[in-house]
Amino acid sequence: MNRARAAPAAVTALLAAFAVAAAFPGAVSGAEERPADARQTEAQLKALKAEIERVSGQVNHDQVERDRLAKDLKSAELSVSEARQGLEKVRKDRAERAARRAALAQERKGHEADLVRERESLANQLRAAYLIGREEPLKLLLNQKDPSRAGRMFAYYSYFGRARAEQITRISATLARSTC
Repeated sequence: MNRARAAPAAVTALLAAFAVAAAFPGAVSGAEERPADARQTEAQLKALKAEIERVSGQVNHDQVERDRLAKDLKSAELSVSEARQGLEKVRKDRAERAARRAALAQERKGHEADLVRERESLANQLRAAYLIGREEPLKLLLNQKDPSRAGRMFAYYSYFGRARAEQITRISATLARSTC
């Protein structure tokens, strides 16, 4: 890049020298022109022109190279920007999935706790039914001392039976949700 900046100054200096040599042919040689001096001056002018063309070509080449490098840099910056955006999206998705997993784990713990409570309740009801015994409804039916009491007791037995069936259904549903 320093070379590209120095090139316009060199071109300007060469053009100035060329202009001086063209305007004042005697100033270059310091004496009156002779045919040999004129040829020498012509040769110097041709050399100066060639040098000017070479430097101009180099400046043009350097400008083209600079433009190409600027385009490459812009392309690289765009690629980096896209990569950063992609990385940010991946990080965001990862955080959302981690939060979802944590929520599902918490929900699962809640279902497991519900299942434990339902099982304990059902176990308590079954224990109570066992302690009452199988014959208790039959005894109530055969013992007709208080028919209204027997009717109430049959209603209670029916309520307890339905409650156990509902609990078994809830336990089955909880198990089905847990396995999904």
